[in-house]
Amino acid sequence: MDIRDYWHLARRHLVLLVLVPVFAAVAGYMMADRQAPLYRATSVILLRPNDPNERRGTGGDSTEILYAERIVEAGVKIAGGPKVAERAAASLTNGTASEVSSAISVTSSVDANVLEVSATTGSPLRSAEIANAVSAAFIEDRRLLSVQGLETAIADIDENLTKLQTELQRLDSAASGTTNDSLASTARDQYQRLSDQRLGLSIDKGLKRGEAEIISDAVVPGGPISPQPRRSALLAGMLGAMAAGGFVLLKDRFDTRLRSREEAEEVSGLATLAEIPYDKAAGDGALVVASAADPNGAVAEAIRSLRVSLRFLALETPLKVILVTSAMQSDGKTTVSANLAHSYAAGGLRTLLVSGDLRRPRVDRIINSQSDTGLVELLTEMAAEEEHQQVMERGAGHRRPPVDLLNYCHNDAQNLWVLLAGQRVANPVEILGSSVAKELFATCRERFDVVIVDSPPLLAVADAVVLSQFADGVLVVTSLRKTASEALSRGAEILANGQGRILGLVVNRVGRQRGYGYGYGYGYGPGSAYEAGPDPRRSRLPRLFRRNTWPRRSGRS
Repeated sequence: MDIRDYWHLARRHLVLLVLVPVFAAVAGYMMADRQAPLYRATSVILLRPNDPNERRGTGGDSTEILYAERIVEAGVKIAGGPKVAERAAASLTNGTASEVSSAISVTSSVDANVLEVSATTGSPLRSAEIANAVSAAFIEDRRLLSVQGLETAIADIDENLTKLQTELQRLDSAASGTTNDSLASTARDQYQRLSDQRLGLSIDKGLKRGEAEIISDAVVPGGPISPQPRRSALLAGMLGAMAAGGFVLLKDRFDTRLRSREEAEEVSGLATLAEIPYDKAAGDGALVVASAADPNGAVAEAIRSLRVSLRFLALETPLKVILVTSAMQSDGKTTVSANLAHSYAAGGLRTLLVSGDLRRPRVDRIINSQSDTGLVELLTEMAAEEEHQQVMERGAGHRRPPVDLLNYCHNDAQNLWVLLAGQRVANPVEILGSSVAKELFATCRERFDVVIVDSPPLLAVADAVVLSQFADGVLVVTSLRKTASEALSRGAEILANGQGRILGLVVNRVGRQRGYGYGYGYGYGPGSAYEAGPDPRRSRLPRLFRRNTWPRRSGRS
């Protein structure tokens, strides 16, 4: 599909593509507007690992190198953990650990060693209080954790100092000597080093502030973060548009009905001889021959263009018998047959319209006649006459009057005769493929200038293929928004295998954008009878002709 195909697809589903986003946006706005407001307050903490202002001692812990990423990750977990929540809840009025845990969220920035502590509640003041309380509790927890380690180290040093002091008292009370003096000197040096180390740890303990500081206190938010009805409406509208667009594309992907003349030509491999615009008058179920009811209308002009195309095709091989068929039922083949026959008759040619569809005849609805005689009775009478002639050749029987073709035809307009289907039979294929049928069409060639044969659909039965052997050419009628592409392709293949001469396509139900609006009085547009054809699934089966449209002559010619 190119951009033009997408444009036509959007035009066909314009209502859906507009209404769904609008309804989604309205629903999103209403749902957001009914929600309770939520307020968010955020405090910012700067992590300062190995801060020299908090590390003046010379112990091993003071020289430990900590990776910033690990420190920040640990800080996020600790700040959002239950221990900090309990400590923060204790500093709040009527605060609980579950309230703090449900309201708090902690994010980090590794590059800047920054933690953002956010609290979201239904009260702006409460959000700021919780965020500040959690930040303070987090820093206090870090300080206490560091102090606890220093206190443990100081306690170990105190224990060693006590032991050294006891040892020095023992050595001082003992008799003096070289060995004793040396041990006492060593003990005093150890005691002094431990004392100095304890002093450094005590200084570190007093300097501890948690190696973090609050660089931005949480302030009372001026407005809620949610709901935001306009934003929700915009997002809902966008989602609705995406859903509607996806549905349209999916529907078009699985919809194999033909949408354009180009698609029909590509599928069938046939050229288009004419495009018949959608006839609104016929679309409502009426029986209308547009070329007779409105000779200056768009349908009549399209039929005339079809006649011109057939005239050029007849330059190489004469076209006296033209078979009209379609791949599927209700594609408009009978409409084209009747209009084409009327157009030829209006042009002064003796024209015969034959209802070759013996299963579901539609041509029979042209005239207001109660007669049941037609093609079946004519073929039966011709078969009987042929048998009688064989008997006469053997010298038996009496001579019968010859069968007159015109006695079985209805002359309902000047230069136009209609041969109805007649009574229903159980074996239409055998009758239409008989030698008598071949003789009949040979007679029709002699008596008429043009013979138009309406036949059943190609995919339903084999009648059209059988009739094609008696025709000089076959017109394949396809209907936009109705005929499936696979059906048209298969129908063209069936005709090709039947050795019939396919003249080309007649594209029916062409919409307004492809019509004959030349501005000469027969163009169609809004308000005229020839607007874009609707989806046939939403309308009744189009009837083809309006009764008494053609002036009826009594009797037979």
